[in-house]
Amino acid sequence: YVMNQSASAGFDYADRLTEHLSKSMCKEGLANGAIATGIARRAKTTGFRGNMVQLYDRLRGRDCESKKRMDPTVYRDFSIAAELARPK
Repeated sequence: YVMNQSASAGFDYADRLTEHLSKSMCKEGLANGAIATGIARRAKTTGFRGNMVQLYDRLRGRDCESKKRMDPTVYRDFSIAAELARPK
């Protein structure tokens, strides 16, 4: 997957990254939790350029089976980080 970061192309990198990761972590057939766990760990780090709150909201969706198979500690930490980052 290649993202064009060119401003002239009209892409908003953060939105595109968030969209791609959201689809990847909840994709049917890949719902063993490993991808969602990796994305959650990365989203909490300094320098992550996507939207952690949107990723967390997507993970909580009814149609995302990955959350049920994630490491519970990672899910809890991601939940706390996302809620703290949520705009008031």
